[in-house]
Amino acid sequence: MSEMPPHSLDAQTQAAGKRPAGLGRGTIRTCALLTVIAYLAFEIRTSAAPLSSAIRLTAPLAAFIIVFTLLGFLLNAIRQLIAIRLHTKTAFPLLPALRAQLIGQILNKLAPHSGAAYRAVYFKRTVNLPYSQYIGVHASLLWYDLVCIMVAILMCVGCASQASAAGLSLALRCGLMLTVVVLAILPFAAGIIVARVPLAVRRLPSWFANRLTVILGTFSTTSRSSGAALALLGLTAVDVCRTTALYVAAYSGLGVALPLLDALFLCTVTAASTAIQVTPGNLGVRESVFAAIGELRMIGVQEGILASVFLRLVAYALHGLFAVLLIFKPGRRIVR
Repeated sequence: MSEMPPHSLDAQTQAAGKRPAGLGRGTIRTCALLTVIAYLAFEIRTSAAPLSSAIRLTAPLAAFIIVFTLLGFLLNAIRQLIAIRLHTKTAFPLLPALRAQLIGQILNKLAPHSGAAYRAVYFKRTVNLPYSQYIGVHASLLWYDLVCIMVAILMCVGCASQASAAGLSLALRCGLMLTVVVLAILPFAAGIIVARVPLAVRRLPSWFANRLTVILGTFSTTSRSSGAALALLGLTAVDVCRTTALYVAAYSGLGVALPLLDALFLCTVTAASTAIQVTPGNLGVRESVFAAIGELRMIGVQEGILASVFLRLVAYALHGLFAVLLIFKPGRRIVR
């Protein structure tokens, strides 16, 4: 019986050793995606029950809601892409950024802030973006959201009729204006703090001071870079308008004519609640906000809850479809 050459035996041993690892990773990915799909399917089935008799959905309205929901995915991916390109100085492609954004949104449905953690690891592995720098990027995108939210709230208060704004006190209006001013100077304050951090935190561990400097510096650069700032502010404003139109469409599907100013006010409040996730997918929190605003603005508590559930149903269906596509066509790593 002839013996196999040593190099041939080593090659077969290495191939045999690699195969289970690759098979294991593929199996884990598929099982995870199937778990996500099962969870989303359960939520869709549960959410669809109360809507079956209340919804008045036409084909144009359904197409409008689906397109505007997908547009939201795209806008968030582009915003993140602009910030990533600014700090990595790379021509990172759009499709992988959109894929990372969608996977992060799917993970947020399972655990709060897990999507941000996934994107931090993803960009660290693809473009070698440090974790502390991604935290700064994430904070700057949240800052753009808050700026547009507060400006939209001020626009709502300024444009609302006297009867509509009767419940808003002078102190509340001054507080809103003060908040906008504080948000406007925050990036400049962060830039000043960066220069003072080494002096201010001498008694703290050096690793903490270094990471804090990177986070504040990234936040300041993203918020103060003229080209990126204009693009991010414009995209965020478009996203606020998109969300407002989406809420109007969702209420119209329930047979309720939602005034534009009320829709904008609802958009700003729900965006603020979404920024601080306390439940998976903000489940229950957004419904409570819709119900509270519905009662406050006399739109209807039940209608508000149904509108929120309806929009959640559409997002879950699109996320589930995307998870199915990932099973058959997993993404590639961009940079090694």
